Amino acid sequence: MVATLSACTGSNPSLSNCGAVIREYVVRDGQGVTGETARLLVTLGLEQQFEIYHCSARRMMPPLTDLAVPFAMQGGQAGLFLIDKVNNAPDDATVLSGVELLATMRQLGTFNAADDEAQMVQLVRRVQSMRNANARMAAQSEMRVLWAERDG
Repeated sequence: MVATLSACTGSNPSLSNCGAVIREYVVRDGQGVTGETARLLVTLGLEQQFEIYHCSARRMMPPLTDLAVPFAMQGGQAGLFLIDKVNNAPDDATVLSGVELLATMRQLGTFNAADDEAQMVQLVRRVQSMRNANARMAAQSEMRVLWAERDG
């Protein structure tokens, strides 16, 4: 099954450039190139890495989240970048992508946002402020991963 590009960007300004990003980094000539992209990802800046992950996770059908692991393996600097990204996100889609990556980092043991309770309070508030109910529920599920790992 070949993933296709979703035409919906809705009110998510962070998704407006995704068509070009996906054509350059995720799908070429109708074929997925995520393995190649995963190797390339860590050579790019964190902002560009996030954009590639974000577009592949939010705009592809089915969502391609394979790029979470190479991003997450970068540890602390990437984790701090994500916390800032989530807290200053222009839209719910960006919040969801950031929280997904933070949960992956926690599961891999490369960064634990829950180590800083003040950061977690900010993240929880940002997730609670999400307008899209489905995105908010998905982000809350990822946040439970962070808290559960912290407590257990």
